[in-house]
Amino acid sequence: MDNIHWRDIRYWRHKPLSDTLQTWLFSRDSLTQRLRAHCQQAFQVEVLTETWQYPLLSEAKALNIPLREYVRIRHVYLHCDHQPWVFARTVIPRQTLTGQYRRLARLGNYPLGSILFSSNRFPRSDLQVAQLSPAHLLYHLAQQQQQLSEKLLWARRSIFNLSGKSLLVNEIFLPEMSKQFLDFTHQ
Repeated sequence: MDNIHWRDIRYWRHKPLSDTLQTWLFSRDSLTQRLRAHCQQAFQVEVLTETWQYPLLSEAKALNIPLREYVRIRHVYLHCDHQPWVFARTVIPRQTLTGQYRRLARLGNYPLGSILFSSNRFPRSDLQVAQLSPAHLLYHLAQQQQQLSEKLLWARRSIFNLSGKSLLVNEIFLPEMSKQFLDFTHQ
């Protein structure tokens, strides 16, 4: 179920994607800030889980860590106007959670993006994009508290470098967001 074909955005630039979809998928800006700007009433982070577990194979490879190394996993919904627009899965290796970064293990409903984009100190890797189907574990994790009728969900991921330490952020765009941007899913 971890057989996702993550591809560099250069691959997707040659596909017939709407301008709106490209803007959301390829933006290197803070997704938290972009969502806040689009919400009419409120932006909110809903924490689903914060726990220690093994990473997915593709996550371990991306972070260059052993598959059987416990990492801190954080699942959240990013709500816009009381509707979940994005499911985020953050993978933080144990060695990242030392020193000043210990607080990342207990963010609660504080948006991680507010920390990562608070300055230019944390370089971001190139974005990778994928389409998730019900055959993918990330698709099922994204629908933890919803019944998704969409056959495919758009997702992106990147690695942030925190003074030589890394963490991986997966962001899955949910159907409620697609409804706001009608051309989002018709690809």
